[in-house]
Amino acid sequence: MNWNGLGDIRVLIADDDAFNRQLIVALLAKVPNIKVIEASDGLEALKILKQERISMLLLDYHMPRMNGDELLREIKEDMRLSKMPVAIITTDESEMRHLYELGADDFILKPFDFQELRRCIYRHVQKIGDNTICRVSL
Repeated sequence: MNWNGLGDIRVLIADDDAFNRQLIVALLAKVPNIKVIEASDGLEALKILKQERISMLLLDYHMPRMNGDELLREIKEDMRLSKMPVAIITTDESEMRHLYELGADDFILKPFDFQELRRCIYRHVQKIGDNTICRVSL
């Protein structure tokens, strides 16, 4: 993977579980041109999305205040955000079909590992709109 050819990559992690955010931050710190921004719920993530340029969103499905379903709807209805790739972070495969219909680009199934997480982000940042499942497993 040629990360340098992609330039600066800004990944937003929206997850109410601080441990999950810290784990992803630690894994992505190994890729020098990825900057990770954290949000603890959907409302905070939406505020960040409207203020900053984000390359990709890693979105937890179950969150307080605004869950992944609600945030995904907001993103896909906003012309400025609708093309940004969104990967749903979940342990619940039963929601996949519904979330694909709402516009999710991918799924990251917990537990996950560094190599699969990297491949998922690289694929979507390189080519927006790839609707394949990113099975990230430990």
